[in-house]
Amino acid sequence: MTLKRLGVLKHMSPGVSRKTRRAMSHEKTLLVDSLPIYKEELLIRQLERLDMDLLLKWPVYPWPHDIFRFSFSGYAADKLDCVYEARIHETDRITLVVDMNKESAIGYIALLQVDWVKRISGNMSFRIHPEFCDQGVGSHIISVVRDWWFGHGMNVLRLDVAATNQRAIRCYLNAGFQKTGEFWREASDLAGKDLNEQKYHFLGNHVDCNEEIPKIRFYWMEMKTGQ
Repeated sequence: MTLKRLGVLKHMSPGVSRKTRRAMSHEKTLLVDSLPIYKEELLIRQLERLDMDLLLKWPVYPWPHDIFRFSFSGYAADKLDCVYEARIHETDRITLVVDMNKESAIGYIALLQVDWVKRISGNMSFRIHPEFCDQGVGSHIISVVRDWWFGHGMNVLRLDVAATNQRAIRCYLNAGFQKTGEFWREASDLAGKDLNEQKYHFLGNHVDCNEEIPKIRFYWMEMKTGQ
């Protein structure tokens, strides 16, 4: 099965030359070759296929965070194999997992939309095992990744986060991120729900119910080298 069939190249512009693609791949290889990162009780390394099985064994987050699930949840083993190969070979993505003490895969970080010319990550996905939430572990992990990222000549880390996810926002602020903007995204899981119910009060003024499908406010957050 070729990388193209796996969809590895579908995200890249047809105008990107083979020479540029090779240069981008080289930049990624240099960064990945600097792994793993050892910091106190943490070990941060590139995703391995077995990690995907471990990640899928995590318990569900408690309400209202139970909507956060891995995009590959429910996949059969052969499809997980394909997803793994694609994610490892995507030129503009680096996928990491975190071990802590004797616990494997307690954290997941995907640095996305990496622009190797501007040396920025356009977005980031971060998950931490539910049993390690609200203990400062998340901010610690991100701080270690930040130091590694900027220490290898990269300039910006960027992510988006739901304005309703105050736990995640606190984590990112504690790690050094700053809010830089906002936008609205459709929340199809809220369609047809009575948002006046008490359990939805956490949405506050971050939900727009003026259309058939409600929208949730999201923040852009970022860190820059030397910040």
